[in-house]
Amino acid sequence: MSDVTRVLDPLVEYLRAILGNDMTFSIIMSRITREARRLYGIQGAQDLLRRHIAAMPQIVAVEVVVPDAEFRIGPSETAASDLMRAVIDAMRQAFGDETAFSIILGHTIKAAQGVYGVGTTQQMLRGLINTMPEAAEYDRS
Repeated sequence: MSDVTRVLDPLVEYLRAILGNDMTFSIIMSRITREARRLYGIQGAQDLLRRHIAAMPQIVAVEVVVPDAEFRIGPSETAASDLMRAVIDAMRQAFGDETAFSIILGHTIKAAQGVYGVGTTQQMLRGLINTMPEAAEYDRS
């Protein structure tokens, strides 16, 4: 797993430096949940995220921070999404589906907690779970 950490952590930091925190985490979580929906269906992908939320420290009061920035999808964002798809595909081949998703989600969630805090990260994940049926409409692309 240390080889994975040596690849994923710098990759996330590199994307954060280029795209900013909000866009980086949005792209990574969008891509990983899309691939999970394709493989496990909506319910299976939601369950995968729920398991990660359950493993996080529980926070009583949560302050939700809504980003000010408007998201623009340009060449850099498209390239980052394509890169994440390639990373996910390579990790699935190397470790199997369940382990690959857990590794990527675990690293991404840990990084998000460092930026946004545990409570806000949990709210973001719950938002992904709640909007998964609508997001699945775009999975054909």
